[in-house]
Amino acid sequence: MKHAYYLYGSTSLDGRTLRESLEAALEVHFERRNSDYRGGEYFRFQGSEGLLTIEANYTDEDGCPVEEDFSDHGTLLYASDPSSSVVPVLNELTGLDLLRIDESE
Repeated sequence: MKHAYYLYGSTSLDGRTLRESLEAALEVHFERRNSDYRGGEYFRFQGSEGLLTIEANYTDEDGCPVEEDFSDHGTLLYASDPSSSVVPVLNELTGLDLLRIDESE
């Protein structure tokens, strides 16, 4: 089975604003979570639409952003195996940029 991993980012939306926009657009509810590994507060949704996580592009112990190639994007959205109905919503959301798509078997 093929898996798809999308990375989106925003230079203008913070995590809470992006969460509110996605909850309204997708009619889902993100759980608020906290993890030092993910830079503190982040938001997670898992359902038939896929696994979505919203987190800050925080600076690690070495002073590098987690997604160094996209250091200008302060907010990140990871979408693992998003459903075909989710991708168009993400692609059209104002302030959200598609940064990368990875596929694997």
